Amino acid sequence: MGAEPVLAVEGLRVTFPAPGGAAVRAVDGLDLAVAAGETVGIVGESGSGKSAAMLAVMGLLPGRARVGGSVRFRGEELLGRPEKELRRLRGGKLAMVFQDPGSSLNPVLTVGRQIAEAVRAHQGGSRGDARRRAVELLAAVGVPSPATAVDRHPHELSGGMRQRVLIATAVANDPEVLILDEATTALDVTVQAQVLELVASIQARTGCAVLLVSHDLGVVAGLADRVAVVYAGRVVEHGPVDDVLGAPVHPYTRALLDCLPRATAGPRVRLTPIAGQPPSPAALPAGCPFHPRCPAAVTGPGGPCDARVPAPVAVAPGHEAACHFVAPASRDRRGAGAAP
Repeated sequence: MGAEPVLAVEGLRVTFPAPGGAAVRAVDGLDLAVAAGETVGIVGESGSGKSAAMLAVMGLLPGRARVGGSVRFRGEELLGRPEKELRRLRGGKLAMVFQDPGSSLNPVLTVGRQIAEAVRAHQGGSRGDARRRAVELLAAVGVPSPATAVDRHPHELSGGMRQRVLIATAVANDPEVLILDEATTALDVTVQAQVLELVASIQARTGCAVLLVSHDLGVVAGLADRVAVVYAGRVVEHGPVDDVLGAPVHPYTRALLDCLPRATAGPRVRLTPIAGQPPSPAALPAGCPFHPRCPAAVTGPGGPCDARVPAPVAVAPGHEAACHFVAPASRDRRGAGAAP
């Protein structure tokens, strides 16, 4: 990246205790950074550690979780900070929009009161001022009749409108980092496009950094500047979105793209699923965690794939992949050369 990152995550580890004294490694040495005005997409299968990593960044994991590594905001370490200090940052400088608005909003409070609470918690002011600010925010996110909607309860709004309320709450204090954790997954395509356009307009106005966690590679391709592909709690490939999705290097990235339907494919062309299942965080395989599912893995005597974890290799400016068979700065632009 050319700009200094607003948020820098290095070697992030998240483990949970398990019966018998074992540790479940939900995140296993994840590195990530995002600069002001930049959007970084985070993609990978369910269970790859994306959401756990974002909750660790926000300091929202349960007390039994063990978090290591480094999370720096504007150069200041967040891990280990007292909860009181983190509360001043959450909802103010750092904000997150969750996947399910139904479970994120309080069903017994009006949406206006919930937005107003976020405003008063970080900006102070009177209840009247906070209510007026809530109406302004509802109007800004495209909720119809905001002066009336401010007094409605969540169940009185559609799923798309509730998601807009969550976004209004998240951006109420002009955060410097906005995390969207599958924030549009449950929405239909039309509403999804409207919500994502809204996020882009907010970013253009405030210059905030955006982390976009999504299963939808099309959404990431259209919105992100860079993309990080996560597998088994690690980033296995990252770089400019056109490079990673247009000329993928890591076998896992290519496998994800091969799963996508293509408009140019014939009616009888079958999709290519990824063989097997993602590894359990409680029993990660030795070596490269993707090797049991990788068609190009070389294992056994003399094979590196089940012997050691591959280190990230720079294959182009700003583009890295963690694969034993990536040639530094010399891969075919069509994606060949990433494996034997």
